[in-house]
Amino acid sequence: MKQRAQTLQDNAAASGEKTFAYVSDGGNGAIAIYSGNVDTFAGDVLGLLGLKNSFGTVTGEISKEQLIATNPDVLLLSVYTGGVNPEETLKAFYADPSLQSLNAVKNKTIYPIDFN
Repeated sequence: MKQRAQTLQDNAAASGEKTFAYVSDGGNGAIAIYSGNVDTFAGDVLGLLGLKNSFGTVTGEISKEQLIATNPDVLLLSVYTGGVNPEETLKAFYADPSLQSLNAVKNKTIYPIDFN
C-alpha cells in the first residue's frame, strides 16, 4: 500500500499540482459549490493525486462567482443513489454559459464521485 501511495505521489508530482472544487446539482442543473473538509480520508487521497481543494479553508456559502474567480482545474460532482441523474447534471454544467471560462469545463474534467 505504501508503494502504491508513493507511485501516486510521484505521478502527481510529475504532472504538477491541480486544484479542485466539490460541486453538486443545486436543482434544475444549477451548480452548487461546497468547501468540503480537507482533514478527511478523501482529502488525503486527493492530496496524493496532486489535487488541492480550492475552498478547503472556506466556511459558509460559496458563490458561483467565487468558483469562477478561483477557476479550479477539476470539479468533483457529488452524486448519490436516488439523487439527480449525474449525466444530466454534467450536460447542464457543460452547457452553462457562465461556466465556460472554467478550466474544468474547457478541459472536460468534471468527475462524478459517490457522496458516501
